[in-house]
Amino acid sequence: MVRIRVLVVDDHRIFAESLAAALAAEPDVDVSAAGSGPAALRCLERAAVEGRRFDVLLVDADLGGKVPGGRPAVPVQAGDEDGLVDGISLVTGVRSAQPQVRIVVLAEKDDPGRAALALGAGASGWVAKDCSLSRLLTVIRGCCGTRRICRPRC
Repeated sequence: MVRIRVLVVDDHRIFAESLAAALAAEPDVDVSAAGSGPAALRCLERAAVEGRRFDVLLVDADLGGKVPGGRPAVPVQAGDEDGLVDGISLVTGVRSAQPQVRIVVLAEKDDPGRAALALGAGASGWVAKDCSLSRLLTVIRGCCGTRRICRPRC
């Protein structure tokens, strides 16, 4: 069985840990969690050095409390070590450094404008956080292929 390696990136610890635990119950999913953009980048770098890779990142759109609105995404280096890097900027940084990684942006609500911004930054999908676990798993498995998935409503 091919396993999908997933990294959950969310600065709300209870959400990240709960989602990671739910995903870990799936027989084809290995999961880790990071609480900030810089922590996610360190996980990606460490995995690459160890000869492992993540297939999918699940990234909070509002990571670090910044909401990019309509502005273009900025390079991830613009964030500080405390993790104040918004999720869409993290997408840009990860896609530049590790283009093989698929990224699904998780958002609090349906926002077609921000979904378009995330997809433009290189995300493979956009999912509202009120989506069911089964729908999220469909998106994760689907984006491991060549599909882009953008269905904020679940």
